[in-house]
Amino acid sequence: MSIKIQKEIFGNARWISDVSDYFVNHMSTPVTPSPYLRRDFLLTKDVKSAVVKICGLGLYELYINNKKANDVVLAPLFTAYNKRMIYDAIPITENLVKGTNCIGVVLGNGWYMQPSAPEWEYQTAPWKSTPKVILNLVIEYTDGTFEEIISDSSFKTINSGIIYNSLRNGEYYDARADIEGWADPETSTQLWNDVLIVRPPGGIMQETKSPPIREHQTIPLIKIGEYDGKALYDAQQNITGYVQFSGRASSGDTIIFKYSEILGDNGKIDTEAIGYTVTVGEFQTDKYTFGNHPAKDWSPRFVYHGFRYVEVEHGGIEIDGLSAVVVHSDLKHTGHFSCSSPLFNRIQTTVLRTNLGNFFGFPTDCPTREKNGWTGDAQVACEQMLFNFDMKDAYAKWLEDFKDAQQLSGQLSCVIPGVGYDWGNGPAWDSAIIIIPWYVYVYTGDDSVIRSLYDNIKLYMEYMDTMAIDGIVEYGLGDWCVVELDDMAPVALTDTGYYYSNAIIVTKMARLIGDEETAQHYEKTAELIKEAFNKKFVNPDTGEIENHTQTAYAAALYHNLLDANTKVMALKHLKKRILAKDGHTECGILGVKYLLSVLPEDGMMDLMYEMASKTTYPSWGYMLEQGATTIWETWKGEHSHNHPMFGTISEWFYKYVAGIQPMEEYPGFKKIMFAPKFVDGLDFAEASLQTKFGRVSIRWERNNSTVQVELEIPPGATGIYTKGSELIAYDSGTWKFEYMLGGMKA
Repeated sequence: MSIKIQKEIFGNARWISDVSDYFVNHMSTPVTPSPYLRRDFLLTKDVKSAVVKICGLGLYELYINNKKANDVVLAPLFTAYNKRMIYDAIPITENLVKGTNCIGVVLGNGWYMQPSAPEWEYQTAPWKSTPKVILNLVIEYTDGTFEEIISDSSFKTINSGIIYNSLRNGEYYDARADIEGWADPETSTQLWNDVLIVRPPGGIMQETKSPPIREHQTIPLIKIGEYDGKALYDAQQNITGYVQFSGRASSGDTIIFKYSEILGDNGKIDTEAIGYTVTVGEFQTDKYTFGNHPAKDWSPRFVYHGFRYVEVEHGGIEIDGLSAVVVHSDLKHTGHFSCSSPLFNRIQTTVLRTNLGNFFGFPTDCPTREKNGWTGDAQVACEQMLFNFDMKDAYAKWLEDFKDAQQLSGQLSCVIPGVGYDWGNGPAWDSAIIIIPWYVYVYTGDDSVIRSLYDNIKLYMEYMDTMAIDGIVEYGLGDWCVVELDDMAPVALTDTGYYYSNAIIVTKMARLIGDEETAQHYEKTAELIKEAFNKKFVNPDTGEIENHTQTAYAAALYHNLLDANTKVMALKHLKKRILAKDGHTECGILGVKYLLSVLPEDGMMDLMYEMASKTTYPSWGYMLEQGATTIWETWKGEHSHNHPMFGTISEWFYKYVAGIQPMEEYPGFKKIMFAPKFVDGLDFAEASLQTKFGRVSIRWERNNSTVQVELEIPPGATGIYTKGSELIAYDSGTWKFEYMLGGMKA
């Protein structure tokens, strides 16, 4: 992704808007209609190619001759706009005609200008200002000449029918105020105003290679009730997007759509658990006011919502069509998993839906109350995301946001892009700057993100060093969303675990880069951290770990902080703790990630299988039994019903149930470890993954004590199959074999 200054991309183009920056900066909650901005231009020669380079903040849609120029929505992707902005290059050759043409833009607020006042700090963000746009249309003619159409004072502006839009509140559209054919060259601009030249946002320009946000699916909304003059509709799954509506009514009549993930005990929508962070205005509410014509396939353009249910206050308006549009980043599926357990297959589907509903150019915690890029949620989920989707470019964009967020001291915010330097950050969250680049390298073989962020990573490690006291680090949220608060492991214990793992990973990164001095420094630092951890938290005689929770034991084991003898004892304590909870987890965001790796790696796959198979509280199965179609934030479901952090179970499906594992010494799956862990209760499992070498897959089927296995290894790669303690090497190709659980049969 190339980074350039404005003039290199846009030439003499200027930032333009319908209102001045002064207006926004001197009003606490400025609300203005979304503006239309347009210019007509004449083409007299044949066009060879035409590309519009454009950045519209906070959100924009580009129109050429009254037709939308592409199928992307909610563009551009969110960044810290005072540091860096994303621009798009949109080919429009086929949109142009000889004669008069019109280029038009409609702007929305997005993250650039939050008119609401949620608990988070976006209403005072350093970039907050007037929605604005800069563009440069470069036309190449068939005779070899060029022409540029730039944003400048020649553009005209007028208010659109979008009278209000805010990402967490919703969008209000008044058809009476709109202009039909506003971007049609035949539409007069006599009543339009001159645009204003406004100040640049301040950031550098970057063309994105990250997957854009698109509409992916339209699903029916089923009417399930009526109360108080309102109709209640069900999408039958928790999705991210908005309604699509057609209907007829008198001019001035308004239909209101309110979105919710759940219903209350009274059978009505309930947003109390997710709407409390929006303190000004309505929450997840769209409105359509009729003009002189019927509504036809209307959807909001500058918001999205998380919901399953839609309450429609219709006032007798005749509805001709109502459906839900699913919206998210256009992530490409690269992985597949299925097995003989219907529950596991349902969990996998639920995780995938959760992942997609929480990626909008960056990974979010939820699509409702916050839409925030919480770093901790993303770092625990990154391996399962890399199994399921092509994430390299998407993560590369988001990790650039870490550069913008990092303070001179090395400190990071807990929400990126965004806020949170004084609460919510800490090693378990901030480690995303180290863990995600490392796993992108391990899973794809691409080290460009590591190289791009290497100086920032070192700076963050230096910051952690300054926060450590005698090798122990303690700040941040810790094992967020444990089952019971009394069973939460000490924050210092989990933080120090990440401090140690970070030192190990940075040592490896430094050697990859060729920075041996840094490698030796953090190799020694890791030894000191390990010594400090054992001294503070571990009883070497009994293997007991402070506070005796599942997370405490699993953290020490996951981060490889125990010697061999202590490890054996700690594993026994961990097993005892799990059995004391009747095979249930008690962990939160961190502990679950640990258990899913520690138990199968250390001979307790059967225990992890039992835990994953539960349908009683607390468990993944319990969520599904209660009707969940996306993963909840908490095991009981008190808050968000669409949170990715417990989706780490998908990683377990791939690595241990099916048995596909990357080998960091051979990144990008150049060498693949096939290591399925067979347990009673599973008859077969299969998984595949598209790698840079090609498709990798495994399928195994068990019949009593006999296992049939089929492997697919792409050209240029090799595989290692683990049969008990035996390692069997395979070259590229398709391999089928059968063996007894005790010896090879054929």
